[in-house]
Amino acid sequence: MTDFEIRTIAARPAVVSHHATDLAGFARVVDRGFPALYDRLGELRVGPAGPPFIRYLELGDPLRVQLGVPVAAVADDDGQGADVLPGGRAAIARHVGAYDGLEAAGRALHAWVLQRGETPAGSFWESYVTDPGEEPDPARRVTEIVIPLR
Repeated sequence: MTDFEIRTIAARPAVVSHHATDLAGFARVVDRGFPALYDRLGELRVGPAGPPFIRYLELGDPLRVQLGVPVAAVADDDGQGADVLPGGRAAIARHVGAYDGLEAAGRALHAWVLQRGETPAGSFWESYVTDPGEEPDPARRVTEIVIPLR
């Protein structure tokens, strides 16, 4: 099940890492990347301020993605990786279900945006609202797909 809406979101600082991969290596990037980011949060002595996300910077071969965890503030990046998820108007799909349904949900959201006469602005991302470690049933996991708008 996927619901769509347009709302205004706040910009959020995040600790991030950048990756280039093909589709075959994508799961490996995610499986290694998120634990490394949470280790980095521990080094910085900051906690997460929102669900982890994957921002899709380039959809191609290679696929270029940014893995991130929102934080309240990043005091001193020291070159290790910090960014800000943009704020402003955004189209958001709230997808409830397994991750294998995210691509179709994202395509449907993009079509919905265009049908409404809106213009995407920048890279889209997926926020993993439900921690899979806490919800073993993939059919109950919640993911938000966010497309920034002009």
